[in-house]
Order: sequence, then C-alpha cells, then structure tokens
Amino acid sequence: MESVSRREKLLTDLCNHTTQEIETRVHELDMFFLTGIAPLWAICKSKDFLDVEYLDERFLEHYYKMCNYELLGRCKSFEMVPVLKFNYA
Repeated sequence: MESVSRREKLLTDLCNHTTQEIETRVHELDMFFLTGIAPLWAICKSKDFLDVEYLDERFLEHYYKMCNYELLGRCKSFEMVPVLKFNYA
C-alpha cells in the first residue's frame, strides 16, 4: 500500500507549504481536471509511467478541496468588489 502512504504524506505536508505553493497546486489541479495533464508532483518517481492508484481522480478532488481549505484558513481578509480578492498576510 505504498500509494496510501504517499497520499497521506501529501495531505499531512500541506500545512508546511507556502501559500504560493498551495495556489500553484490548486492551479495545476484545475489544469489536470480540464486537460488531463498530471501535475509533476503527482507522477510516480520510481517508474516511467503514472501510478494509476495515486492519480485516482477522487483523491485529487479531495486534495483540491483540502488545498482550498488550507488557503481559506490562511486568509486574513478579502474584498468582494470588483472581484473576489484574498489577502494572505
């Protein structure tokens, strides 16, 4: 169950990433859901192909939500007009 430990590591290390890194991961996951191109951090490093269990779309959707929750927890203020803008001070 090597893929489970990688999944757990991704989730537990989320709080150690900078806000910019998490925003980048959210953008990469957006691109994955639109195009199917996997983010570099989601590629199995020990093989020349993608680890199918690791790239389970259900897990990546969960990870996407957790990234957004982490960003929301770091948010200090936001503006609604003219566009939604978050400030992570």
